[in-house]
Amino acid sequence: MWLAHDDGLRMLGVSTASGARFSVILNQWDAGADEQRVGDSVTAVAGQLSDGSAVIMVDLGRSATLYSVVNCYVVALTNAEGRPYLFDRGYAGTGDGAGCVVVDSKRVLVGYLAEYNSARNTYRVTRTTIDVDTGARRATNGRTIVLGTAVAEGSAVVKRAQSVTCGDNNEVSEPTS
Repeated sequence: MWLAHDDGLRMLGVSTASGARFSVILNQWDAGADEQRVGDSVTAVAGQLSDGSAVIMVDLGRSATLYSVVNCYVVALTNAEGRPYLFDRGYAGTGDGAGCVVVDSKRVLVGYLAEYNSARNTYRVTRTTIDVDTGARRATNGRTIVLGTAVAEGSAVVKRAQSVTCGDNNEVSEPTS
């Protein structure tokens, strides 16, 4: 997986062991590109879910966009309304991070929300399973569970909830201009 700049456009690409290379222009259709601030760097992390889906999460700073790899194409997943599936990164109040975690012996995609309680200086952390359809083109929110109601700020649970990761897979960063 790689990130690149090409003629002023941000690109996300995949190179396979067979030598195939394919890519997509990032955020040509999504408001996340307009929300990026100067100095925000783009990173991406990929992983394979238990159902065989290959997913890529591109962290744009204010949101993370969800892609899949389908038949040698990088495909932007859509939500139930047919719009790009985005993970909020703490700016819209609907989420803080995303990840690939093992639940009931299966690797699944999840979104996190870490709500700060200023009176107690703790967080309430929830995790929502993200269901990817069999064609790996649509993602919908599944079951939400509470991971903790009085979680300390520096805890591993809060750190995970405020990041975009996929197991132990390393992220790639866009090149500096």
